[in-house]
Amino acid sequence: MSFVKIRTQAFVLKKRLLLGSDMQVTLFSKEYGKIVTIVKGGRAINSRRAPHLQTGNLIDIICSVSHEVYYLQSSSLVSLFSKIKESEILLGYVYTYLFIVEGLTPIGANEVYIFNNLLKFFIDLNSSTSPDTVFKNKLIELLVYLGYVDELNIPLNLITFTEELLGKRVPRYAIITE
Repeated sequence: MSFVKIRTQAFVLKKRLLLGSDMQVTLFSKEYGKIVTIVKGGRAINSRRAPHLQTGNLIDIICSVSHEVYYLQSSSLVSLFSKIKESEILLGYVYTYLFIVEGLTPIGANEVYIFNNLLKFFIDLNSSTSPDTVFKNKLIELLVYLGYVDELNIPLNLITFTEELLGKRVPRYAIITE
């Protein structure tokens, strides 16, 4: 059985607890797009990776890949965007945006544009006095890039439109006005 190792930077999109001390973590990287990794022992109290794997963190990762399954071997924190983590309102925008990105992007597609969009979203949100504007602008950019809307025909209610695309409700982590 051969293993391939990959090294990249990725955003943590979501986590899901598995049996025992394992977890499944969905990441978005520049080179590999959305990947779903298994983190053996990631929930263990002495896990060195657990602090890095918080939703919204930008991390450096090394994964081994076997039979198209990614196993997270190591991770290190690049940025946790501390200003965002201090504000419930900003966190709400982050969780909502990451939910949408996770739902609309395919696994394994090399999407440099989406990675850069995520990075710019975090940078802009971290320094903005108008998080609602940052959220709306980045969501419109994402929807245009993915081909769901035309720049000249933007839906008035972006959240409702996105829910229709996803086929499920977007969790209301924050009060986001339309």
